[in-house]
Amino acid sequence: MSRAAGQKAAEDDKVHTPRYALCQIYGDNIGFLFKQTGQSLQALGL
Repeated sequence: MSRAAGQKAAEDDKVHTPRYALCQIYGDNIGFLFKQTGQSLQALGL
């Protein structure tokens, strides 16, 4: 791999890593909210 290609890969990682982390955090929070909502609906007998 040439130096330029290595540099580009490193820059791509910098761009994608925060976005990936945000997706993970949002995904976990949304899953948690759906789980809570589902439990609330079950408790209400819906």
